[in-house]
Amino acid sequence: MNGFKLGRLAVVAAIAGLLCGCAATKFDPADAGRIHTIAVAPVEEPGFELQIRFVQRTTGRDFSDVMQAQNLHLGAEVKAAIVKAVRDDGYTVTDQGAGGAADAVLSIVVGGVPPNYSGPMYESALGGFKPEYSVLVKLRDAATKSVLYDRFFVYRDNSIAPMDGSMLIRPDPKYAFTTGTPADDPALAAEGFRAPIPMIAGTVGASLKKPAQ
Repeated sequence: MNGFKLGRLAVVAAIAGLLCGCAATKFDPADAGRIHTIAVAPVEEPGFELQIRFVQRTTGRDFSDVMQAQNLHLGAEVKAAIVKAVRDDGYTVTDQGAGGAADAVLSIVVGGVPPNYSGPMYESALGGFKPEYSVLVKLRDAATKSVLYDRFFVYRDNSIAPMDGSMLIRPDPKYAFTTGTPADDPALAAEGFRAPIPMIAGTVGASLKKPAQ
């Protein structure tokens, strides 16, 4: 099989990966009345990469170290924003394992975008390096383990919106590096990773909001 065909297959696989996530589960407002305390599971900190699409991964200096020097802790920052939004909804929010009973458990996973599941990255696809990652948010009933809310957020410059209930957030062009790499301006790169957090947290908060009394 020649390189052109391989390239076309890779593009198709990338699109299919983006569109074939898990179907979203909408929160039933009726559950809001019986849920008072939400425990948040630990959120792992992801690593960061630079990648040239379909060619190779490259870091130069280790990009995770570069982002750490910018005090970027993406897992903790996403968690803090979502926790604030849920508290603003009127729920009591605790860390899982902190003691006390919880009515539901909220899990947050910060990872890669299909098909790049390795983690958050700046990826170059012929048009410079652009930020991308995903956030999966799930709320489960603490007693029955049933899923009460499930939403997959995709932060990526992609022209095709997901059709499975996932939310696509396109990066602002100001975070693209058309010359050089994100390691040349790590402050801007870190800002690019942080940019979608308010929208993600706001969407979760709006989805779990208690009905007006």
